[in-house]
Amino acid sequence: MKELTYICLVCSLFILLISCSFTPKDSPQSFIGKKLIVDKNWDSTFDSIFLQKELVLVSYVDSNECTPCALERFQYIQANSHKLEESNIATILIFWGSPQKDIMDFLTRYHNAYPIIWDINKTFKTTNYVLNNPVFQDFIIDSTRKIRWIGYPFFDKETWECCKKAIQ
Repeated sequence: MKELTYICLVCSLFILLISCSFTPKDSPQSFIGKKLIVDKNWDSTFDSIFLQKELVLVSYVDSNECTPCALERFQYIQANSHKLEESNIATILIFWGSPQKDIMDFLTRYHNAYPIIWDINKTFKTTNYVLNNPVFQDFIIDSTRKIRWIGYPFFDKETWECCKKAIQ
């Protein structure tokens, strides 16, 4: 009986250790300096943008969960586009889910000029361990695709100032 208890305890600890090693990091700061992994089919989109700008704001939007949230995120980015331009930052929007007519119509109506990528299989989110909190689904990356900033940079004036310091 003691042997069975001991074996169960050892197996439980082993499973716990293995499962913990594959879970995403809870701390947003743990993303800084890591390379953002993108699908090979998206390489040309990223490469063409880096010919024009030094940095890219990658905004990941879960459009399947909350279409109004997706549209609101786009409006905030568009409203702050002058800040991005002044800081030599381009923008790529990555939507999780299949192209939805309401989102496409909205983006057309508001004259979207940003490249859009549809992450139909959710590979971007799972490969990069994107956090579920929408506040931490924006990344500013450099030409090597290393993350220089995580989080919505326009949350408030102080956040934008911290972001500018971090990406210099």
